[in-house]
Amino acid sequence: MTSTWALVRDGRRTLRQGPDGLANRQRERLAAMAGFARAHSPYYRELYRTLPERIEDPTLLPVTRKETLMARFDDWVTDPEVTLDRVRAFLADRDRVGQRFLDRYLVTTTSGTTGHRGVFLLDDRAAAVARALSLRAARRTLTASATARILAHRERSVHIVATSGHLAAYAVIARSRAAGRLHARGSRVLSAHSPLPDLVDQLNRYRPVFLSGYATVLSLLAAEQLAGRLRIAPAVVSLVAEGLGDRDHQRIRSAFRAHMVNTYGCNESLALAYGCTFGWLHVHSDWLILEPVDADHRPTP
Repeated sequence: MTSTWALVRDGRRTLRQGPDGLANRQRERLAAMAGFARAHSPYYRELYRTLPERIEDPTLLPVTRKETLMARFDDWVTDPEVTLDRVRAFLADRDRVGQRFLDRYLVTTTSGTTGHRGVFLLDDRAAAVARALSLRAARRTLTASATARILAHRERSVHIVATSGHLAAYAVIARSRAAGRLHARGSRVLSAHSPLPDLVDQLNRYRPVFLSGYATVLSLLAAEQLAGRLRIAPAVVSLVAEGLGDRDHQRIRSAFRAHMVNTYGCNESLALAYGCTFGWLHVHSDWLILEPVDADHRPTP
């Protein structure tokens, strides 16, 4: 298995090569991924049967939808030992959040707000890629002073996420703790479904130096801070999972006077993009291809 640090170094080499290097990396990785899917997934073998032997252009790929993939789950996955019945039995046990399914996969689910809950499995290489991209984002978004404060306070952190199942953010935190990459003694996980006064009380008692959570929840907490009920001074506030308007961003910035970080990920890609001071999100384009499409999934400028 390729190490996280080897992937970090590979990313630096690729970015130094400029646009041509990025384009080459995209083509190589797309071709490898499509070839692997064809070889190991009956569903993709059937779906790609009319496509060229080597696929380097994402516009050639047929659209896949979550409901279709879940309906064909046992044919969609690339490991024949993985079946939907076995995964569902694993997901039914909330005490197993962050544990490895079949001793080799992290299992995450979507929230199901669209009416179809998606189930995703990440192997060790996918997890290493996500860590490498997260390290890149941290290096480009954290200031030296914010990093120093985090380290001085022994990385005391609070993560406010949904804890009601194997949702991605919670599963990743639980896995990081189990693997020793996140120290349980120095971090807390609070439920986003807790009553607001309870969140305020717990934050006031723990006083995190790093505060991470769903953007809308942090916006509510910013109002509590401005009202004087919440009294914390984090060095870094990290917004995840949701977009916010300029007014909410300004309220959070004014309330906490902290260095703000905005990242975007999803079950399909745990580390997809990271924000900058100009309000843009920067895609990790050596690993990911975003294709703008219209309402009918046709490519569009």
